[in-house]
Amino acid sequence: MLLAFLLLWLQAVATPASQSSALARQHLKHGHELSQKGDLKSAESELRQAVKLAPNDAVGLALLGMVLFRQEKLAEANGYFEKALELDPSDSGTRYNLAVNCYRLNRPEKAREALTGFLDHPATPETVFQGAKAASYAGDLDTAEKLLESIRSTYPDKVKLGYELALVQYNASRFDQSRSTLLWTIAGESRDVRLYRLLAWTYQRQERPTEATRTMMQAIELEPSAEAGYTELALVLIEQKRFTDAYEVAAKAVEKMPNSGPVHKVKGQAESYIGIMRQALGSFQRAVELDPTDQEALLLMAQVQANLRMVPEASATFEKGIAKFPRSARFYESYGRLLLQPAGKPDAVMESRAQSLLEKALALDNSLADAHYELGKLLLAKGRAQEALPHLEASAKLKPAHSQFHFTLAEAYRALDREEDYRNTLEIYRKLQAEEQN
Repeated sequence: MLLAFLLLWLQAVATPASQSSALARQHLKHGHELSQKGDLKSAESELRQAVKLAPNDAVGLALLGMVLFRQEKLAEANGYFEKALELDPSDSGTRYNLAVNCYRLNRPEKAREALTGFLDHPATPETVFQGAKAASYAGDLDTAEKLLESIRSTYPDKVKLGYELALVQYNASRFDQSRSTLLWTIAGESRDVRLYRLLAWTYQRQERPTEATRTMMQAIELEPSAEAGYTELALVLIEQKRFTDAYEVAAKAVEKMPNSGPVHKVKGQAESYIGIMRQALGSFQRAVELDPTDQEALLLMAQVQANLRMVPEASATFEKGIAKFPRSARFYESYGRLLLQPAGKPDAVMESRAQSLLEKALALDNSLADAHYELGKLLLAKGRAQEALPHLEASAKLKPAHSQFHFTLAEAYRALDREEDYRNTLEIYRKLQAEEQN
C-alpha cells in the first residue's frame, strides 16, 4: 500500500525545485528500488540521505519508516511514521503502517488513535478494512468493530465484510451481535460455508446445542469435501459431551480424507474423551506425520503419552515440541507437570527442571492456571509458602470452580498462620467438593 503511494509521488514530481531536492529524489528512488529487491541495509542508507536533504518530505519519511520496520527497528520507525503522518494526515498508507507499528510496540492507544483517524480523513473502504484486520489481530476488538461498521454500506464485498465483523464480535464474546451479523449476511443468499461454521459456534456459545449441530451439518452439506466441517462438528459434539457421536463423525471423516492431519487429530481428541488412549495416541501420531507444523497435535500426542505413563517417550516429545515451538507456553507447562507426577519419580534434579519449565510457561503466558498451581504446590512442599502463595491465589482465581486449587491454597494460608483466610478458603473447598460429588 505504501509503495503505491510512493510511485504516484515519484510520477508527480517531474521537475525538482532545486539541486538539493533533485538529489533527495535520486536517493529516494534508489532507496525504493533497493527495498524492493530486499537490500534493506542499503535502502536504509539511501533513504537516510534523502530525508537529510528533504526533512519535510512525507513520502521519504514514510518509506524510511517502512524499511526500519522491516528490520524490526520499531521504535525508530515509529518516529518517522509519526512525522510523515503529521505532514500528510491524508496518507492512509502511512496511517495504517503507524498503527501496525504501534501495536507491535505495545502502544495500543497510539495505534487506536491512528486507525480511528480513518473516520475523519478520506480512505478507501479496503484501507479501512485492512486497518480493522490489523486491530483485530492485535486484540483491539472494539476499534476493529468500529472501523468495520463504518464501511458496512460502502464495502463492495458484503460477505467478506459480514464474516470479518461477525468474527470480531464473536471474539469479543458479543455472541448476539455476531449471530445477527451472520444471519444478515446469510440472508443475502450467501453460500459461504465460513458463515455457517461461525454461526454454529455462536449458537454453541449461547448454549443452543440443537441449532449449533444443525448449522454445522448445513456447512458440511454446502461443502462435503471440506475437512473443516467435519472437524468442527466433532469439536462441537465434544463440547456437548456427546463423545461417541464425535468419534463417529471423526471416524467417518478419516474414511473420506485419510491424508488429512486435522481429521486424525480430532479423532484422537474424541478417542481421548472416550478413554481409548492407545487409539488416541495412534491418531495423534498420524496427525503429526501428516502435518509436522501442527503444534497442538504434537502437544496432544505428548499429553497422551504422559497419561499412558510413557514417561521417556512423553519427555522426548515435549523436548521436541519446545525445540520446535519455543514460544508455546503449554509445552513447558505440560512437561513440568509430567516431571512432578509420581510415575516420573521426581528427584531434586527433576523438581528443579520442572520448576524452571513452569516458570518459563508463566513468563510466556501468565494466565495458565495449572502452571500456577503446580509451581505453587511445589514451592509449598519445599517449605516456601510465601513464594507459593501468589501462584496458588492466581490458580484459584483463574479456576474458581476447581476444589483442589482451593484446598492447596488453604494449606498455604495455614502455613503462613493466616487462620481466617485458611478457614474461609477451606469452607470454599468443602462447598465445591460437595457440588462435585452431587
